[in-house]
Amino acid sequence: MAATTVVSRKIIKPSSPTPSLRNFNLTLMDNTNIPHYIPIASFYSIPKNCDINQILDILENSLSKLCRLQ
Repeated sequence: MAATTVVSRKIIKPSSPTPSLRNFNLTLMDNTNIPHYIPIASFYSIPKNCDINQILDILENSLSKLCRLQ
């Protein structure tokens, strides 16, 4: 198994507000369930002649746009 190093940890927000801002009542089951969060680990090879901060910005912007599409 290859060694890995955590370069950055951030909470990514959608790039724009979600289109549906309606309020929904939560059921008893929704209120009593423990929320589950699924961590995601993405592995990318670093291109030659590229700054790590530039790569992090590109990945952050891409994920932010993806979160908006839900």
